Amino acid sequence: MTHLTWALTVVTILAAGAQANFTRYAYFDQFFQPEPLHHLDPPFVKEICNADHDKHYQTELEKSDCNFPKLVLVKMKVPSYILLRPHQAWVKRCIGACYSGSDHCSASKTNDLEVPVRVFNVKTKKWMCGTYRLVEHSECHCPLEAKLEADSKD
Repeated sequence: MTHLTWALTVVTILAAGAQANFTRYAYFDQFFQPEPLHHLDPPFVKEICNADHDKHYQTELEKSDCNFPKLVLVKMKVPSYILLRPHQAWVKRCIGACYSGSDHCSASKTNDLEVPVRVFNVKTKKWMCGTYRLVEHSECHCPLEAKLEADSKD
């Protein structure tokens, strides 16, 4: 009976340790959460609006707006037995702010981008050349904003 109790204790300790190690690592979506501003004191500073402020404001607004595709680093997905070099590529994607509630920045036009790669097959232990095809966005829009704009013209 003592051997059974000892074995159950060891299994319980190992399971708790495995759970502790698992929760120590951040999940993927935690990397994309906006950084809280509570570390700033105060989070923003009031200032008088002037031409210089308006110029910087317009620049930031244009950078964050959903008006044109922006370069994004995209991981190229392959089976686990394939090594790809490079394994990421810079492509233009529609990201940015839409100002109508739950709307999201979407591609209105896309094209294919072919990236030259080297491929190593772990099973055959051979390198070969290849092309990886990615979708690149060429024009962006906010679908809900476009619909609201079209409805207002009617």
